[in-house]
Amino acid sequence: MSQSFILKASDDALALTGFYQEIQTMHHQWYPEVFKPFDYEAMHRMIRQQISSSNHFFYIAYSKETPCGFMHLEDAHRAENSMMFERHWLECAALAVLPEAQGSGVGTFLLRAIDDIAKEKGYAHVTLNFWAANQVQSFYEHNGYQLLRHGAIKHL
Repeated sequence: MSQSFILKASDDALALTGFYQEIQTMHHQWYPEVFKPFDYEAMHRMIRQQISSSNHFFYIAYSKETPCGFMHLEDAHRAENSMMFERHWLECAALAVLPEAQGSGVGTFLLRAIDDIAKEKGYAHVTLNFWAANQVQSFYEHNGYQLLRHGAIKHL
């Protein structure tokens, strides 16, 4: 039986901060030299600033009335330079599914919603980034994303 989800635009900084807590905690565990420990007040302040900006968009996915996932989208732009053409795209800055909802289809629902939002807003493409420790590459590829870049780090 297929589960149905509802997506709502959100300016609820408290709810969004809660979603970011899991993301930040996981990233800090994987890369403590890059990511700070989760700081509720600092994250809440940052999200409130982003909500007031015209280039950040937040959405929460619901199963019935229960929040189960979220996404943070950002209007991204890079000016033309001597190496690259001007670029304008929709960046998925964050996407998360609550642990109890993983495997329910909400992640795929969110990615499809990103496509719909991007088309509605006139973007030609969407990008997202993920860290090597996050084993999501096959999920993204299964949903139509192509690996674009690789990065590496050497600790000295």
